[in-house]
Amino acid sequence: MRICVTRNREVLDLVESFTDSHAQTSWTRPAVASIFTGLLPQQHGTTDKKDVLPKSATTIAELLTDAGYESAAVISNGNVDLVYGFSQGFSYFKYLQEVEI
Repeated sequence: MRICVTRNREVLDLVESFTDSHAQTSWTRPAVASIFTGLLPQQHGTTDKKDVLPKSATTIAELLTDAGYESAAVISNGNVDLVYGFSQGFSYFKYLQEVEI
């Protein structure tokens, strides 16, 4: 996972390596919700196809924003699009939709 944030125009590139990690669920939307919030799927409630990440679930992007950082998310998986609440807290959020050639 790669996280890049800025504070006062200084770019911090935080790169973490995980040697022993486990997913909280087998599909993208609730797994990313857990990564963004630190909550289990049963706690954030984003477990079904129509579920949206609730505004009451604080994301890491919101915590960074509150601390004076700017954050950006560029995603290519529709399961974490802004319509499902995953833009919470990000200064910039862009979904790169698939394009048919």
